Order: sequence, then structure tokens, then C-alpha cells
Amino acid sequence: MNKTMLRFVVLSISFLSMATTAASPALGDISMVFSDASPNKIMLIVSLPALLIIPFTLLCGKLSGFIPKRNLLFFGLILFLIGGVGPSFFNNLDIILVFRAILGVGMGFIMPLSTGLIADFFEGHERGAMMGYQSAIVNIGGVVTSLIAGFLSAVDWHYTFYVYCIGLAVLMITFFKLPEPKKVEYASTEKTTLGGTVYSISLILMLYGMLIFSFFTNTAILITSENLGNAASAGIVITMMMAGGLVAGIIFGGVFKSLKQFTIPSSVILTGLSFILLSYAQGFNLILAAALAMGIGFGTTMPCVMINVAAAVPKSATTLALAVAMSAMSLGQFVSPFALSALGNLLGNTGGRFTFLLCGVGISIGGLAILVKSIKPVEAAEPGKGRY
Repeated sequence: MNKTMLRFVVLSISFLSMATTAASPALGDISMVFSDASPNKIMLIVSLPALLIIPFTLLCGKLSGFIPKRNLLFFGLILFLIGGVGPSFFNNLDIILVFRAILGVGMGFIMPLSTGLIADFFEGHERGAMMGYQSAIVNIGGVVTSLIAGFLSAVDWHYTFYVYCIGLAVLMITFFKLPEPKKVEYASTEKTTLGGTVYSISLILMLYGMLIFSFFTNTAILITSENLGNAASAGIVITMMMAGGLVAGIIFGGVFKSLKQFTIPSSVILTGLSFILLSYAQGFNLILAAALAMGIGFGTTMPCVMINVAAAVPKSATTLALAVAMSAMSLGQFVSPFALSALGNLLGNTGGRFTFLLCGVGISIGGLAILVKSIKPVEAAEPGKGRY
């Protein structure tokens, strides 16, 4: 297979990476239908898949050592279709959550492979470029699914879940075109365990995921409750965030070349400031601007982090290391509504705008801490060959 086709096939998997958030535009309407359910239970529609992603991402990382990765991917894609489309046929919130859990299991197999296959097939500068392209594709997928879901939800919230039919196209592409990566034999003396760097990055990702996921759980409810728009409007805002990530993926190589070790702190601080802007924004256009900036920050941060994770371990442990990092972020996403709600109760304010302000301040402080560390003399690494 030529490299162009291989790039297309591998990147097509990443198109589904943000699909768990595709139901976000419908949360406002769903909360009105199930008015007796608590806000936290409604938010489980978006956050529950993240909980199931955790163990099955780790399981996929372990199984990838002796089960063909193609088989693991196809199993995940089938569950993705079942869990994604299933809620459209039911009016029972508990049954909907069961299907969302199935979606999470499927994503647990898809997500580590979407990045792990890049590490399997590409090296050096090409791997770094592919990570940037992956960030762009992830956000293209987010743009498409959120926009479609928002307009479908404006017709009927059940229709929102039809957007997951897009997984069928990815299943067909990969089934016919994706080769099985070659297994590489490693010397028995080669280190195959994960080091402290992976676990440190994973802990930071968990906190980052907890804070940034509030955008997906609170935006639609905020917009509808303050009469700033409907489900379609919420879909446009979420789409704008994804569009920012798309821009970040496209310009990723140039941004890193200019900022080097300051890439991550700069993008994290941008994300935090965007949350703060969102917390004060009253006009819809300003909300869109905040979402766009947030997407650029998030879309720049994630490929840098994943390249660091891949560079911290030998190739034999890449999929497992990425699985650990992704699981940590998924854990942060799952606990996000509960932890932020508890913090809001403690501070006497559980409003969506106050939550955005808390997240913005927390992310900004984290970005400043990373910036201070980055000021120390560091030998800049080329994409795919070392630490950012």
C-alpha cells in the first residue's frame, strides 16, 4: 500500500475520537424531557462513555501485544455503532445510558489504536506530522458530528444519535484497506515497562480532562437555560470549538517550530483564558470566539502530549503507554460533572458560568506552572524524536 493511502486509512479512525461528545447539543432538550432526572444524571449521557473507556483502553493496550490490532479495531467499531445509534430507539433514560456505556466500551478499543497505529507505521518527522494531522482529523470529526447532531436534535432529540452511523464508513474503509502492522521482536533486555514520565503526564491529563470536559457538559444547558439559543445553537458553539482544533492541527508543525518547548504552556494558557472569556461572555458571537480560541489551545496541546508519551517508552510499549494516558484523561472526563458540582457546592455557586470560571483559572494556573518549568534550559526535540 502506498503511503498516501495508508495515511488516509489510519487517520480515518481518528475521525471518531470526539464522537462521545456528539450528543452534547441535545442535553438541553433531553433535560427538559426527563425533567425528574438530576442534572448530573443527564450529563452522564456525555460523561458515562468516558468511564467505560478507561478499563477497555487499558485492556486494548494489553491485548494488542498478542491479538491482531485489526481485530481489536473492528470489535470496537461494531460496539461503537450499537452503542451510538441504540439510544435513538428508546425513551427510557436508563436504557439510553446502557447504550452509552456500550459506546464507551467501543471507544476504549478505538482510541488507543487510532494513535498507536500512527506510532506503528510512521517514524521521526513523519510521525510528528501525522500527530498534527490526527489532531486536525479529530476536530474535523468533532465539527461534522456536533454540527449534524445539533441540527438533528433541533428536529427531535432522538435523531441526534443517528450521527453515529458515520462509524459504518470507517468500518468499511479500515476493513478493506488497513494492513496489520508488523510485529517487531525486541531483545529480552529491552525495557518494556512504563516509566515515571508516562504516569506523571497521565496524572496531569486526568486533571486537564476534568476541567476541559466541563465545556461539553455545560455549554448546551447554559445556552438553552439563558435563552441564548436552542440545541442547534449549542451545536454551532461546540462545532466552533472543534473548528479551532482543526486549525491547530493544520498549523501544528509551524507553531512548534516557532514556540518549541513553550508550545504546551502557551496552548494550555490559551485554553484557560478562553474558559474565563466564556464565563463572562453575554453575546452569542463572543461565546463563539471563546469556543474557537479554546479549540485552538486544546488542539495544540494534545498532539504535543501524545508525542511525549510515545517518545517516553520503547516502541513495544507505545500502545500501552498511550492507553494509560488516554484512560487517565477519560477518568478526568467522567468525574468532571461530579467533582465540579461538588466544588461549586462548596463555594456556594453551581452555575455554569461560575464552573467555566473555575476551570479557566485552574487551567491557566497549570499553564503558568508548565511555563515556569519550560523556561529552564531545554534541548528542543524534533517532532517524534523526543520531549516537547
